[in-house]
Amino acid sequence: MRLGPKLAARVGAVQSASAADIPARAPVYKSPAAVVAYNWSGFYIGGNVGAGWQRNCWTFLTGFVDEGCHSDTAVVAGGQVGVNWQTGNWVFGLEASGNWANLKGSSFSTGFPTFVNESLTDFIGLFTGRVGVAWNNTLVYVKGGAALTDNEYRAFDTVTASGVSHVGDLRWGWTVGGGVEYGFAPNWSAAVEYNYVDTGAKDEGVPGDNVFDRITQRIHMATLRVNYRFAPWR
Repeated sequence: MRLGPKLAARVGAVQSASAADIPARAPVYKSPAAVVAYNWSGFYIGGNVGAGWQRNCWTFLTGFVDEGCHSDTAVVAGGQVGVNWQTGNWVFGLEASGNWANLKGSSFSTGFPTFVNESLTDFIGLFTGRVGVAWNNTLVYVKGGAALTDNEYRAFDTVTASGVSHVGDLRWGWTVGGGVEYGFAPNWSAAVEYNYVDTGAKDEGVPGDNVFDRITQRIHMATLRVNYRFAPWR
């Protein structure tokens, strides 16, 4: 049945009014995606390179004659292995590291001016505990523990062109340091670290030659480190 023009207009007006009474549907809001925190827990392995500075002071034991000190700066390079445990923002860890070094210094003896004293350190090992505070993928930490160095010492007479003594040793001491580490990928991190090594004073010489010196050793190291962590990313 056909509707007249007037009736059709009325029907359209009623339908428009009914549609206006229907409430508009509220927009649907999605909750933001959860932020995944960086997890520092797990075993890691890595490498490092940097610079070392060493100072050795000699004292001749017969009469306790001061023979002066000498220093040297050289490249150090090596690797490290360790493990971390994270609880909240705190990170606790254990680490062992070993660095090749070529820290070789020498100087004329102040007590015996014709003599040259020489010190060489070619290895530095650190066995430390670590405590740090993490803000997601940034970790600030301090560390400390035991240190081991491999050394050679030589005294040389410039008048006779002969060596008076030549001895090598392994020295134990202590170390303290700290650094800042940044996780730039799920399992990768990079750090800048400083360590101070002190092996104290030790008597060095060739038994039977009656040539002994008390030698103190202090080492500073600054390194750039890269680590790979085996724990899964969460």
